[in-house]
Amino acid sequence: MMTPIAALIASILNLINVYVIPLLVALAVLYFFWGIVLYIKSAGGDEKHKALDVIGSGIIGLVVMLSVWGIVALVGTSFGVTGQQTVVLPQVQ
Repeated sequence: MMTPIAALIASILNLINVYVIPLLVALAVLYFFWGIVLYIKSAGGDEKHKALDVIGSGIIGLVVMLSVWGIVALVGTSFGVTGQQTVVLPQVQ
């Protein structure tokens, strides 16, 4: 049986791993592709620098998000929590 703090950590890690990080990675990928579209549309004008900034920001965002995902997995492994356990809530009878 898990201690309450381990159950809390498992719930938080599961929430982050299943919902938050994939959503942020998807947004960073979309932002990166939006930068590519802007770069193609700029055709060498002044907007080219803005497009390159967007592409760079998208890449930085992806690197940061994947790093956070790895850190969360490392913390979960360090505490022996995989995030797959079912949390049993206390009940009043």
